[in-house]
Amino acid sequence: MLVVAQYDHISVFSHLNGDDLYEEIVDTYKPDVVLTYGMARDTMFSKIDGVNDSLECIYTGMKRYLIPGEDPTQAVYLDGAPNGINTEHSYPQSKGASDGNARSDMHHLYP
Repeated sequence: MLVVAQYDHISVFSHLNGDDLYEEIVDTYKPDVVLTYGMARDTMFSKIDGVNDSLECIYTGMKRYLIPGEDPTQAVYLDGAPNGINTEHSYPQSKGASDGNARSDMHHLYP
């Protein structure tokens, strides 16, 4: 077994702690624009997870063709049909990701 350690670590804000560190992280990394939930889903389906004009379900491996020019969310959702693809939230909406920025955070959305 080969184990490779991360050796190019670069510390950021190592001179700060507490509230000062928190504020600097927010000021530096908070995005200027947050997509709406609908825009996040469309972007995820068509630009991030869509490969070769198709979208694959993370659970079943089932693929849906993304018709060029159509709304990608509607094209794969199929009005909630059993063979449609919906959006999966890996961080539960019931735990705080049900509205606001957390709902459309593409770090935890999957087809």
